[in-house]
Amino acid sequence: MANIFSFFASFVKKKDLQGTIKYILKGTADSYNITYKNYKKQTIQNPKVKNGWTKSFVGKPGDYYYASVQANKRNATVQLSVFYNGVLIKEVSKSGDFVLATVSGTLS
Repeated sequence: MANIFSFFASFVKKKDLQGTIKYILKGTADSYNITYKNYKKQTIQNPKVKNGWTKSFVGKPGDYYYASVQANKRNATVQLSVFYNGVLIKEVSKSGDFVLATVSGTLS
């Protein structure tokens, strides 16, 4: 029986397997400007998003992900995290005046 599953699994290529990408924004500013790539590989800009902003969509190995966030105040902190299928794959934390944090990479 296991051989049957192995046989059929060989037809499904890793690059075809989909999963969930999730961006999470945390920090000390009241609002942030964020730019990110969505599931259609379009660049989206959202001004004045609130602390705790999240965005999820479907992706697959080989897809490029990107998110960049800037705080709308002085002396702020920002933490930007990217999860793929519930596993943290990249995270950046920064602090400063109108601080900017960026994550990017390719899903594997």
